[in-house]
Amino acid sequence: MGADDYAAFESIYAFNSSGQTDLAAILAYTKPVAYPPIFNGIQDVKSQLANDLRFTNLSDLSTEAGNVSKGNYVWAHLSFSNNATTLAKANAIMQEVFTDLPTKGKNYTFTNVFQPIPRSITSRSAATGGNVLGLNASENIVWTNFVSQFWEPEDEGTINAATARYIDRVNAYTKSVGQFQRSVYMGYAYPTQPVIEGYGRENVDLLREVSRRYDPQGVFQSLVPGGFKLGV
Repeated sequence: MGADDYAAFESIYAFNSSGQTDLAAILAYTKPVAYPPIFNGIQDVKSQLANDLRFTNLSDLSTEAGNVSKGNYVWAHLSFSNNATTLAKANAIMQEVFTDLPTKGKNYTFTNVFQPIPRSITSRSAATGGNVLGLNASENIVWTNFVSQFWEPEDEGTINAATARYIDRVNAYTKSVGQFQRSVYMGYAYPTQPVIEGYGRENVDLLREVSRRYDPQGVFQSLVPGGFKLGV
């Protein structure tokens, strides 16, 4: 596609327990240009089931994002180098792991949302002192938001176990081909994922120092329930 700092493209791959597979894309452009050349070819796809490209604002997008389907959800996050082969492998592993689940009479949906974090973003933070997320500024990265949707509460254990297998298999593959990235985004993470550790030792030490200085009583580390803690 080339490069354009005003453009963002997210690809989505989903399948459900009935065997249906869906592909989708999220296109964003932060200049008021209707058809930027960076998206040539994508917006010309003829077999589109839906298309809601428009000029809009953040409040409208927030309202749209809030209109999600009901049900139960399990999320997880994976990071690796932006490589087409690896994206395809992550989808293949997702389909292998979750196709093996007992699906008779069940309604499951499993989705990978691939969100690029390009060097055009991370290099800017590196030039101004770095970032506490520890993002690798030398490579184009993909953040993968994995989402499973299910309806029966008794299926939670099955979905959780399969999600853990999926995380392990994708991480094992990306490590084997030298494309693993340690960052785990807190907003997407599975509860057992090493979010804080993924920031890197230097950043964790900095965050702990800030916590001790500005929160000496440990309010945010011990009195606030849930979440990922610094361990101070």
